[in-house]
Amino acid sequence: MPAPEWLTRSQNPWILVLIAGVCTTFFGLLVLFNPWDTVQALIFLVAVAFIISGVATMLEHDERFPRTVTVIGGAIWLTTGLVILVWPDESLKVLAVVAGVGLIVRGLLRAGVAWSEQVIHKTYYVVMGVVNVGFGVVVMVWPEPAFTVVAFLVGINIFIAGILEIAMSFELREITRFH
Repeated sequence: MPAPEWLTRSQNPWILVLIAGVCTTFFGLLVLFNPWDTVQALIFLVAVAFIISGVATMLEHDERFPRTVTVIGGAIWLTTGLVILVWPDESLKVLAVVAGVGLIVRGLLRAGVAWSEQVIHKTYYVVMGVVNVGFGVVVMVWPEPAFTVVAFLVGINIFIAGILEIAMSFELREITRFH
């Protein structure tokens, strides 16, 4: 059985970015409202949300923009999620540093992208860059409070990333309509 046409065409598969954005938003809400009371569940949710957001970022592609940037940004997010998933028993401080570094590096990359003249969705990159760097710094500087505070900050960031990924998917859809 061949793959669906929308998945195999050379244009951006905007629907996959939309699905990943919805999943990221959902996981962000789960982290924010934490229906489970265990730290392990929160760590798992944060890691999965980072991984899904990383995949969505790698899928984002505007032909007028270097593909390398979206792949590197997504890989940072994906790697951060995998590191957190692989080391769930490490201390909160180690997890906060890993998550914080991932947020800061991805945020700086996104903010740097906004300076490119080729980018048509500058606002998305600026907002996500500022949000990522801000939350990354807070998570790294303030890891000692209860894990729920750190998880809440990361949950807000994940939720915002999901909403912006959904918005990006519709922009990508418009781009692919005209190609």
